Amino acid sequence: RESLETLISYCAGCEHRELTPSDTSYAAISMEELDQLQGQYALQDVYSLSPLQEGMLYHALLQHDSEGYFEQLSYELVGSLNVSAVQKSMEWLVERHAVLRTLFLNEGYTRPLQVVLQKRAADFRYTDLTRDKQGNNSADYIRTIKKEDRQQKFDLSRDPLIRLTLVQTGFSEYTFIWSFHHIIMDGWCMAIIIRDFNTMYKHLTAGMVLEPVPVIPYARYIRWLEDRDPEPGRDFWKQYLDGFEMPTGLPGEIPVGGIYLQYSEKIILEREILAAVRQTTVSLGITSNTLIQAAWGILISRYNDTTDAMFGSVVSGRPADVPEVEEIVGLFINTIPVRVRFDADEPVSALLQRLQAEAVEAEPFHYHSLKEVQSYSIPDTELFDHILVFENYPVAKEVQQTSVTADDIVIRNAEMFEQTDFSCAVIILPGEEFTIRMDYDARRYEPLTVRVILHQLKQIIVQLTGNYQLQIGEIELADADVMQDEPSLDSAAS
Repeated sequence: RESLETLISYCAGCEHRELTPSDTSYAAISMEELDQLQGQYALQDVYSLSPLQEGMLYHALLQHDSEGYFEQLSYELVGSLNVSAVQKSMEWLVERHAVLRTLFLNEGYTRPLQVVLQKRAADFRYTDLTRDKQGNNSADYIRTIKKEDRQQKFDLSRDPLIRLTLVQTGFSEYTFIWSFHHIIMDGWCMAIIIRDFNTMYKHLTAGMVLEPVPVIPYARYIRWLEDRDPEPGRDFWKQYLDGFEMPTGLPGEIPVGGIYLQYSEKIILEREILAAVRQTTVSLGITSNTLIQAAWGILISRYNDTTDAMFGSVVSGRPADVPEVEEIVGLFINTIPVRVRFDADEPVSALLQRLQAEAVEAEPFHYHSLKEVQSYSIPDTELFDHILVFENYPVAKEVQQTSVTADDIVIRNAEMFEQTDFSCAVIILPGEEFTIRMDYDARRYEPLTVRVILHQLKQIIVQLTGNYQLQIGEIELADADVMQDEPSLDSAAS
């Protein structure tokens, strides 16, 4: 009794809350490591990283000056804006979402950790161009400030990993620039962040109190990952990659030195093509994503003279058995291999339906680490050097359709900058017409080469929707020389 009373008295008199391993989401952390952390930070929680987060941390440590995994969302706002309320809304966001108060540490610990701080100052910046009389050159200035912002790299172990820059360009004209490191969240989450920000702003400007709504922490997903039995995933991916012999890359030169020089080209799938795509998907019971993946696999197989092609695909990674997973802010996406195998005399319908079945079979294992998956295949060789992304949730479009406070507010010209660690990303943006965009390293690929690739991809998509019994070996491609005289596609340096 005396010892218990002494212990109670000691605990009641402590000025600071002291965590034990069982108080954190990462119960396997040692008391020594936790004491070390608590000596440096006021902690709210500690947990391990997801597989993709570990990969991003590795690349961030290896290439500190790279713009890889730097995300930047910008949009223009026209209307009356309360700058003080914008800043307070940003501060509230950081207070509300744990991932916005997270640091990533690796040195001196058994494994990399993400550390959630109890408090963190919001990184908010405001510039009024009208005072500096720069409003007439606002477009040039915004381009400059966005570029300079991307050059301010995030130190994952020290910096706030999201920041908001607000630039006033006219009497009632503003530009929002949201920048964050991809390691804390994906594009789906940015839509949640903007929604929460807008909700808080509305309440502040209306003089109302916003009732707190509990936030589901990202740690719930990390705990789900930790509880998974990895063996079924390993067995699946080993079988999936069995017999794959040679990476199937795009035609280009391997750059020597220098920094990633991102350019973009795009092409449109017009409404009549899209109608044929949708008819095909309904008739064969497949998704548009599966059809485009098949077309891409056939195209790169031609470039590599093989009938067994592979590329990377970005998946949402949000498991349905994690309650309310669609509302959690954090990094869920993952990159998985997609393998397109066929015989030359195989009909289009058979390939499309087989790819759809394989996609469904792979879905429970989307969480598996790409680094580990690659170890199941060709030793010391990357499985693929490019990725295909089907944007089911285009963030820029979602933001542009969102009202901040009132009917007199207009959001326009929303755009998203992102750069992966791959030399090329093929991005499909759905809508009334599909936009297919290729973001690529201009040190490696020539613009004309990229235009030819996009034209040939479009050709294959059209042929896949025309005749289900068409044999894959009968699919035709226009010669690259023929396309050199065609008009240039939209092209831009990012």
